[in-house]
Amino acid sequence: MNWKVFSSILLSVLLFASCSAAEGPHIQGLVRDGCGEPLAGIRIRGWDGKRAVSALSDGRGEFVLAGLEGTSVALRWDRDGHPSARLDSVRLPSAGALFVSLEYGEMPSGGTFVVRIPTNPSTGYSWSLDGAGDGAVVRTAGVVMEEPEPERSPRGRGGAGAHQLWLFRALTKGTATLSFVYRRPWESLPPARIHVAVLTVR
Repeated sequence: MNWKVFSSILLSVLLFASCSAAEGPHIQGLVRDGCGEPLAGIRIRGWDGKRAVSALSDGRGEFVLAGLEGTSVALRWDRDGHPSARLDSVRLPSAGALFVSLEYGEMPSGGTFVVRIPTNPSTGYSWSLDGAGDGAVVRTAGVVMEEPEPERSPRGRGGAGAHQLWLFRALTKGTATLSFVYRRPWESLPPARIHVAVLTVR
């Protein structure tokens, strides 16, 4: 068989498999550091009670976990030199993607770390703290809404996005894993997005 024909067939099969996986419930995500820079080579694992799947974040910090079944899964992030971050009972949508972002942050004892998450209040969605982590390590110090800059949100344009700023005060040395969910308060559906912050106090 001509290698060009073989390559075309192989590419078609891979594309078909990729599209098929994307049609079912899957997790699409992003990993970055406390400055917002993408982190590559982070191992992400998912477990649905029957099977385990894993992926590595790429050069843009992005990853996809496909092939998971059931209604909820456990997720784990492994980064060299850092404690593993784990998130249990993550509810999957019946189809399509659940977006999960994670950031690693560091601060000295007594310092303050800001978790900055994009939001759009006009849609009815809002962020809430779902897992407060180790309360002996960090404590919530406040929540502030950061409105979009005028030049980025022209007057009269509806549905403009903003950022929600969650402030955390470092109390003592250690690591706390915080989780936030993005949903409409009156709905019982799985969250549209999840954000995880792994904060280490030095």
